[in-house]
Amino acid sequence: QRPRQPKFAADWQPPTADPLPYSKQKYFFSAAERSFYETLKRLAPTEHTVFAKVRLAVRPERVRMNAAQGEGVSARIRDIVYRGSVTHYYMNSAGGPLLCYRQNAAAGDWSVGDDVRCAWDVESGVLVAPESG
Repeated sequence: QRPRQPKFAADWQPPTADPLPYSKQKYFFSAAERSFYETLKRLAPTEHTVFAKVRLAVRPERVRMNAAQGEGVSARIRDIVYRGSVTHYYMNSAGGPLLCYRQNAAAGDWSVGDDVRCAWDVESGVLVAPESG
């Protein structure tokens, strides 16, 4: 048999990704933000809850997709892309865009427009803040 031809040139390199405009943040709040948040919590009536808005990054392979009645953040599938052995699910949620990778064997029967719930383990999330400057 003759040798198989490589599918890529021997010197091929994957494209470099653009750096994201975010960096890992060590704390949820600055001292001033924390003080303001604590004041709001004290002033809010007991039947109300005060939440803080944060930016969280989760690796797509760590996101679990569940049925619309399941646990997690509500989202709607806006696009599905099959990429070899993995399927990418692009979703919209009230908190912003979500992306989930699933092995095709576990991809499920999802369709564009389906309502789903997305969840992840706490240790999978990384707080990020916009870069300053």
